[in-house]
Amino acid sequence: MNFWLSQGDLGKNAKFAFSGRAGGVSPPPYDSLNIANWVGDVDENVFRNLAILQSLVPAPIHFMRPEHSTKSIEVFDKTLPSSADILFTRSSNIALAAPSADCVSVVAASQESEFLLVAHIGWRGAVQKITHVISSIFDQQEINPLKVSMSLGPAISGRYYEVGEEIQTQVAAVLPESRTTTHLGRPGLDLRAGIAHYFKNLGCELLNDQPCTFSDQRLFSHRGDGVTGRQAAVAWLK
Repeated sequence: MNFWLSQGDLGKNAKFAFSGRAGGVSPPPYDSLNIANWVGDVDENVFRNLAILQSLVPAPIHFMRPEHSTKSIEVFDKTLPSSADILFTRSSNIALAAPSADCVSVVAASQESEFLLVAHIGWRGAVQKITHVISSIFDQQEINPLKVSMSLGPAISGRYYEVGEEIQTQVAAVLPESRTTTHLGRPGLDLRAGIAHYFKNLGCELLNDQPCTFSDQRLFSHRGDGVTGRQAAVAWLK
């Protein structure tokens, strides 16, 4: 079985992969490769799913537990999952992973040096300018954004991501290109469009061709399914 929804290279120095629902052991509504133990799934099933995911990756995976914040952590070794929305490392023996079920996963790597970053971005993080925090990390780590390869993971599309006008306005104040109208003609957000525009303006090489979590049955969607699991975005240095 091909457990990965998609996978590829982040420039010459790193690789990434996005998982979907298939390939795990969890029963409905977490069927089946749920990697989150905070959504109601049985811990034993989640641990088995994590072991399956780990078997596919050549380095120990350090997972994040998102807080919908801008908290960032530099990872030096495989420890317990970090409560954060940004993880980064310069270690070639560590893989980084972010869970999602509608929010945007970001994986990025430098083309010039050993540097890897993953992030989880929802509307709350967007309002708190998590994109700008990532840019600041590039600066602090002396990473040239013109030499960064980045991919955005599966996320809910603007066609289905309905929000109130107040939330739409708050997000659009930071990421104007995220403002959209849903298929029902209501206020919506296309977070991937807003995030992609921001990082393209910095000069990053960017891929943004992953499917919509709401409409693609291969993926978990909190908006679409309610109680459900989480898929993973994983990246590692070669």
